[in-house]
Amino acid sequence: LFRSLREFVLGTNPREASSRFALSAKPDANPGSAILSFVAVANRTYTVQYLDNISGALSSWERLQDVPAGAARTVTVSDVADPARAFRFYRIVTPALP
Repeated sequence: LFRSLREFVLGTNPREASSRFALSAKPDANPGSAILSFVAVANRTYTVQYLDNISGALSSWERLQDVPAGAARTVTVSDVADPARAFRFYRIVTPALP
């Protein structure tokens, strides 16, 4: 039941193996920066978050960008950060956080 709820919220089809939600991250030309992309489902809002230290409390996720509802599309988010940063963790929340 929980998996079906997650599938519904994300807008994926549990009966189709190719229907999945995935976040892609690749390095940008600037050191420490990244380009994130994912396929947004029509009429859903998203919040892209980051965490610099995975050992910290989960409540320390920071908002990077909100994505408004719209047509189904590929969304690209740029994260320009400190070049001294070695890594960063990302997640996407839907619906968008208040």
